[in-house]
Amino acid sequence: LKSDITEFLQHCENAIMSIMNKDYESFISLAMRLNGLKEKISAIRTPLSESEGQLKIHKENLIRECEALASLLKRYRDVEERKHYLQQFMDLNSLLEEAEGIVNEEKQKNPTQMQVVDIMNMERSCRDICHASSILSSSSRKDVPFLIMSKDRIDALRKSVINILRSVFDRNVQGNSYNKKLALVLKCYVLLDMVEDIQNYYRENFVV
Repeated sequence: LKSDITEFLQHCENAIMSIMNKDYESFISLAMRLNGLKEKISAIRTPLSESEGQLKIHKENLIRECEALASLLKRYRDVEERKHYLQQFMDLNSLLEEAEGIVNEEKQKNPTQMQVVDIMNMERSCRDICHASSILSSSSRKDVPFLIMSKDRIDALRKSVINILRSVFDRNVQGNSYNKKLALVLKCYVLLDMVEDIQNYYRENFVV
């Protein structure tokens, strides 16, 4: 290996001497151009190194700013989510308060004394219940306390409404002539998506 290296080195030296003998002026010109090359490279490398350091600092600052922005964005989303649930609560509460007011008022009346206008009020309460149920089902989260509370209120309202409607149904289902009260009661069952329930109730209690 040592012999091979010595031979290669000798070959290189011979090649350099051959170039010098053939075109000495070009060789000298090349040597002159290469003179001070180290200093020139150093002069270029120094600002590049400084720029690299500055870029590193800028990168770190940018990362910190991105992290701060991400934190602010998360806080903004949290606030928007709270606003969304607060609006849902206000909408639900408004609907349920209206429905509860109607139902509580109609509870005080004897079913035999209920007029068409009373059953129309019950229809409005059924619409409120359906709207509230729709808001509740559209919510992406089910563990929010006010949503759980609203569901309990809706369930209680449905039971009260069904009790009142059944009382009116019992007193108006007999007979062959058109009955406005019965029509409105059945419309309420349609709104509540309980048509099958009232059909079964009718078969069990009125069909011989």
